Amino acid sequence: MINIRYKQPNKSQFNDKQQEAFLERFGIDVQKGDTPVRVIFESSKVEDSNFVSQQLYITAKTSDFEDGDLFTHEGITYKVMYGMNDFSGLTDFYISLESSDERNSKYN
Repeated sequence: MINIRYKQPNKSQFNDKQQEAFLERFGIDVQKGDTPVRVIFESSKVEDSNFVSQQLYITAKTSDFEDGDLFTHEGITYKVMYGMNDFSGLTDFYISLESSDERNSKYN
């Protein structure tokens, strides 16, 4: 098996102006505490031989979220479970619905 190691960049691929333009064009505002934050809601289909499910995530500025953060949109609370940083300056943050009946997330 070949193990290829890619050099990780030490700065963002896109500057702040480019990141802001992308989020402004395709994003919506959510509430993180008292602060509006611009995000893009996305999903991906996960298929297995026994099930099909949908994975929810948001794309946002890397600096806007970290694991465990909560945010709301249209009265629904979401929790950031983990982020996948591609070094563009924007990160895909995988999210889970926060339950009002103490039901655990699939990430717990």
